[in-house]
Parts: sequence; C-alpha cells; structure tokens
Amino acid sequence: MKLSYQAFTRDGEIVSGLVDASSEREAQRVLESQGISPFEFAPARTQSSASRRRLRSEDIIQALDEFCTLLESEVGIAEAVDALQQGEYHPRVNGFFAHVGSQLQSGESLSGAIKSGELALPPVVLQLVETGEATGALAASLREAVDQLQYAESVRDEFRSALIYPAILVFSGIGAIVLIFAFVVPKFANLVQGNDDMPLLADLVINGGLWFNQNWYFLVAAFGGLTVLLVSRLRDAGFRDRLLNFAARLPVVGDWLHERDIGNWASSMAALLNNRVELVSALALSRNSVQLEVRRQRLNRVEQAVRGGDSLSDALRENMVLSPTAYNLVRVGEKTGRLPQMMRSVSNICEKARKSRTTQVLALIEPAAILIIGAVIGVMILGVILAITSVNDIAF
Repeated sequence: MKLSYQAFTRDGEIVSGLVDASSEREAQRVLESQGISPFEFAPARTQSSASRRRLRSEDIIQALDEFCTLLESEVGIAEAVDALQQGEYHPRVNGFFAHVGSQLQSGESLSGAIKSGELALPPVVLQLVETGEATGALAASLREAVDQLQYAESVRDEFRSALIYPAILVFSGIGAIVLIFAFVVPKFANLVQGNDDMPLLADLVINGGLWFNQNWYFLVAAFGGLTVLLVSRLRDAGFRDRLLNFAARLPVVGDWLHERDIGNWASSMAALLNNRVELVSALALSRNSVQLEVRRQRLNRVEQAVRGGDSLSDALRENMVLSPTAYNLVRVGEKTGRLPQMMRSVSNICEKARKSRTTQVLALIEPAAILIIGAVIGVMILGVILAITSVNDIAF
C-alpha cells in the first residue's frame, strides 16, 4: 500500500512524500535507509474515479510545465519535486514524482531519476534535462523541452480538430442511408411485390432494403467486429507506421504529413542545438520526432554523412530531406553560427505551410464527402421512384 509521510532530512529540513510499504514499520526502515527520519505516516489519499482514466500526454506536459515554472522561480529541485508529488495529478504522474524525489534523496541526479521512472518521456526531453544539469541552466533547458512537447501536442490537436467536422459529416450521411434502408425502402416493398419488370436499380434498392431489415443484427455485429479490429490495429505502432507511410504517398495529404514531419524535426533540432547539444547527437535524438519511415531513413544517412565530415546543409540536400528554402536557411545558419535560430525559422515556415495545407485538405474532404453521400442517397431515392413508376406502368 501507499503511505504518505513527513520526515526530517540529515540537514534538519522537513520533507514529505509517498512510499510503498506493507506497514508503517517497513516504511520507516525504507526511509531511514535513504537517510531521512519519518515522524508521521498517513494513508495516501485515494484517487477519485476521474483520476483513474488513461494517462494522457496533456497530463505529463502540465506537470512538467509546473515543474519548469517552479525552477524558473528559483525553487530548489527537491522542493519543486516534493510540491509536485503532492499535487492533484494523474496517479502515475504523482507516482513518478514520488520516485524522482526518492531517487534525489538517495543522491541520484535529476536526469538519472527521470530515466529510471515509469513515465516514457521522449529522448529529446531526457537529453535536454541532462544538458541543463551539465550547463547549470536546468530551468531554461526544461522550458525548451516543455515547449517541444507542447508544439508536438498542438500538431496532434490540430489534426484531430481538423477531422471532427468531416467525421460528423460522414457519420451523419451513413446514419441517413441506414434510416432510408431501415424505414423508407421497406414501406414500398409491398407495392412492388410480384413485379418482375422493375428496373435493375429499383430491384437492387428494394431488395437491399429488405435484406438489411432481415439481417440488421448481422450487420451490427460485423460493424462492431470491424471497429474493434481497427482500434486494436491502430494501437499497434507498426500498423500505424505502415498507415502513415501509405498516406504520405497520397496527393495533398502526403504533403501535409511531410511538412508536419519536417516541422517537428526542425523544432527538435532548434531546441537541442540551442542548449549546446553537439550536432551529431542532436541529429540522432531529433530523428525520434519524425514519424515517416522514409524520412527517418534519410535522416539516418544525413547523420552518417555528417559523421563523415560533410556539412549539414549538403547532407540534407543530397538526401532530399528539406525544401530548397530550408536548405538555404541551414546553410546560412552554418556560416553565421546561428544554426539554432535558422532551424527555428525552418520550423516556423513548415508550421505556416502545414496550416495552409490543413485548409486545403479540409476543402477537399468536405465537398467529397457531401458528393459521395449525396450520390448514394440520390441513387436510393431514384431506385424507389423507379419502383413506384414501374408499378404505375403495369397498372395502366
């Protein structure tokens, strides 16, 4: 079980935190082995049902942002970690900071404590924390890391938001089609029974509606099974990579994905280089921010070329990683010693291009969805009309 405690350090300071132990006596032995003397124990606060939800990236970013704010306010690392582990965060975030606090008290560095924690932070964040400790600018380095995480999250949020309206449009259209099949088409079935001279389209629509009503449970089960299969496949990183690589070859959407990848990579490079991470290490770390396999392979060749003595701009151009404008910015940055600033400019250019491309993608998706759904509904209504007119022809 988890127990919250208050204790004295060797310097006489009062600290508090959480400890895993089966009893207070065991908890006391654990804490005393870390050089602190507990004087009060209490059961850890039970988390509400809302806090038992899945850990999201926003939870981690919020906690790291507050950690960074405390360090920028010149609060000590141990005090900042202690404040965070008592905060109202996701249980895994609280547990992570409790672990970090425990490791710090046992003499571990902040970067080492973070690496051994349960939260899977991006390598860029770990490298920036390590660099900040080495240079004495931990708050500034951590702020760069938080900004990088927030940038990546904003890109994901923009993509999700962009798909909301098309998704609503598509599902509304599917719902309208289902309603027509379920309630409208069967009403006309009795009128056309025994009519062998119905046009093919009318026959398909009427019989399709009847089949739908007789087998709706099978269709619901099939739809549910496909949904479960798709969700499980999307949780597989390999499947997501293959899906992204396929989408990257499509017109317009592919350009959007490539610009997003370049923007993420340039932003990561700017953050790392601005914190004095050496170029080769920055290339290796920033490659993790790229999602498309083809670009990861190209960046791997760029890293090898730079290790071999080539300039970054030449290696990027030879492997066709960036746009012509971006190559010029990188070349200028190398010559003037302002490569981090130029990488930030590349990221800003890609950000503007990506937003413009998002507008283009939506401009294509929305009318395409309307046309397809409208065409399907129109065909169904036309089939019903043809069935009715065929009955009238027989009557006369």
